[in-house]
Amino acid sequence: MRDFVDVFRADLAAVGAPTDDETVWRLLRRFQILVFDFVSLGSDYEHRARERARFALTADQANRGSELWPVLIEDAGACARAGGTLDYPAVVNALQTQHGFRFEKRVDLRPVDARLSEDADHALDETKDEVGGVRLARTQLIDQACS
Repeated sequence: MRDFVDVFRADLAAVGAPTDDETVWRLLRRFQILVFDFVSLGSDYEHRARERARFALTADQANRGSELWPVLIEDAGACARAGGTLDYPAVVNALQTQHGFRFEKRVDLRPVDARLSEDADHALDETKDEVGGVRLARTQLIDQACS
């Protein structure tokens, strides 16, 4: 935790913000810090990751989900050490050719996204912008939400 606070303080300093204890505390108390403990023996997070890996594979390879997770960790570490980036097709291609994993077809969520966007637009259109006879200036907020 101290390392986290030190990094946070250094990040504040890098942008010229105050780094005194009071400022750091005022900012950090507004955060919700999520801890993902993958390295502890019997970590539930690792179990969840292996379980989710099962669902990425074809049904006949679902039993290989526990094999996929350590391969992903190793490949991500190698890519990070080399300062590289990989896109989805490159990752999948490497996993298929080097390890024989077969993946389910990715679900196209664009129609779902379009529907959610449309529903959000309707909700914004129906939201009243007048309270007690006073018109609220919210067009800037709506524009920000839409961009």
